[in-house]
Amino acid sequence: MSKKAVLLSIKPKFCELIASGKKTVEIRKNRPKIDVPFKVYIYCTKGDAPLVYGSPVPNYIEENLVTTSGYSRKEAERIFDVYNGKVIGEFVCDNINKFRVFSDSIISSMPFDIEAESCLTLNNINNYIGTGISGYAWHISDLVIYDKPKELSEFYKSCVDKYCYCEGCQYGYIKYPEWVETAENLEGISYDTYCLNLVQRPPQNWCYVEELI
Repeated sequence: MSKKAVLLSIKPKFCELIASGKKTVEIRKNRPKIDVPFKVYIYCTKGDAPLVYGSPVPNYIEENLVTTSGYSRKEAERIFDVYNGKVIGEFVCDNINKFRVFSDSIISSMPFDIEAESCLTLNNINNYIGTGISGYAWHISDLVIYDKPKELSEFYKSCVDKYCYCEGCQYGYIKYPEWVETAENLEGISYDTYCLNLVQRPPQNWCYVEELI
């Protein structure tokens, strides 16, 4: 049985910080209703300068995810694999800390330096979460940045019915052998089933997906 995972939308500048290892905590207003640890896939949003795997200098590739500020999107896509608008990697969320912001200088119930780990100021966090409101710090572990980014279409939405076979699901597709022409030909044959419940657009915040096998 497949496992439930999360697809998380993150701005390019924060994707770069995560890839460099500087950002080890992601701040969110809510959390998934699944137990830790769980797999998180990082979707890099389309805005900002192109984010690529390697150096902005052509033919000199480094093992890093960097911003190519000197290139237009079209030029960058001709030279590199551009990560904007794609799934750039994955991590395991092994812990989530709930906290509350009381002001831009006081924050409750955090066992670590939230500013350093999240690469955000308390004022940033306060503006995002809101004063007196609870937020969640997702801890990033076992980070993997893909050499080649993945398309959204490679991911499936969370299964609508874990106990239903694909044949009986509204998103199930049955592929019969080409020689099958009538219902009488179906008896005793084997066939393939496919799930068509694919992710077609990025989440505004995050969404459940099926963990890749």
